[in-house]
Amino acid sequence: MSLISKHQYPVNMMDRLFNGMFDESFFPTISGAKTFGQPRVNIKENDTRFELELAAPGLYKEDFAVDVQDNNLTVKAERKVEEEVKADNYMRKEFGYTSFQRNFQLPENVKVEAIEAKYENGVLSVILPKQEAGVDKAPKSIDIH
Repeated sequence: MSLISKHQYPVNMMDRLFNGMFDESFFPTISGAKTFGQPRVNIKENDTRFELELAAPGLYKEDFAVDVQDNNLTVKAERKVEEEVKADNYMRKEFGYTSFQRNFQLPENVKVEAIEAKYENGVLSVILPKQEAGVDKAPKSIDIH
């Protein structure tokens, strides 16, 4: 069984067109804060594990939360940026906000208690070791290294 991504895409074509007009390519970002739609994900599989790679540059590992519950892997990120400049005759205050959430349905053969995650060079890697199918899984939060 392979990993399945759950997306919340608009069904209506006009909604897609309207929502696409307001991404970061249309409006430049402020103060280094990036806006994300859904980050791109690579999914790799070999005999012993699955590996997810999410492209999320400009964030820190503290911005992420990775959780597993009921055979679903949830990856969330949230970052707030505020910049304030005061001079003799003016004040400028800018802020930015970035967040996203991706959900993946896990195959039965993922060993939940051994899942690991690390964030390096703008890429969050989540390692999902395999085990024999049919083992019960408890909810778990994954630390990011």
